[in-house]
Amino acid sequence: MIITTSFDSKIAKKVGIECAIIYAWLLEQNRIMFAKLAVSSSGENTAIVNISYDLIEMLFPFMKIPIKTIIDRLIKESFINAVNDINDTINITVISDDEKRLCTIKKKKNNIIGQTDGTYKEFLKTQPDGSKTKVETTVGKLVNEMIDMFKTVNPQYEQFYSRNVQRQALEHMIDTYPIDSLFMMLNTIPQTNKIMYAPTITTPLEFERLAPKLIAFIQKYKSEKENKEFKFVL
Repeated sequence: MIITTSFDSKIAKKVGIECAIIYAWLLEQNRIMFAKLAVSSSGENTAIVNISYDLIEMLFPFMKIPIKTIIDRLIKESFINAVNDINDTINITVISDDEKRLCTIKKKKNNIIGQTDGTYKEFLKTQPDGSKTKVETTVGKLVNEMIDMFKTVNPQYEQFYSRNVQRQALEHMIDTYPIDSLFMMLNTIPQTNKIMYAPTITTPLEFERLAPKLIAFIQKYKSEKENKEFKFVL
């Protein structure tokens, strides 16, 4: 099998030609997988490429760097997310060009990744009985708590703890929306993901990008259906 692929010279300059070639190929596989999901009935909008190191090595036998080293470098530079599978394969989620640019913008804004992790935040947290409790915590702990809430919609949620681009998405949300409202939105995601035409959210990056659509959908759904199942307050 002959593999032909192009690569971005800017990416090659940053991580090397081998990494740029593999990233370009994975990005194409991700787009193909996404297209398949788009025409299926799954309703998913996160494409995960499941592949083995051996297969990549077979497709790219000319690589002078071990494939595992290339994958590790792409993970370190936040070009992909990858989780090892039990069958000696890896589940890879490719971070798109738009998401990569978003990450770069946030790095410039914060100067240091995770700079706000130690910043204290104070907010009123709504309890199950409807009462509100004053909470003071750090942004880092808030981000971890929000990542915990993706457990019900993404079995690979644990990878988000160490992914700067995912953590920064939640940090930006904390700066944009009332914290209590963020927790309420996250609580609705397992329900809205099952409803036709609702935005499907399975990662912090998707949560940041689709939050306005989620808010609009909930408001419209409550108005049209008079559904009391959602307890969301802006």
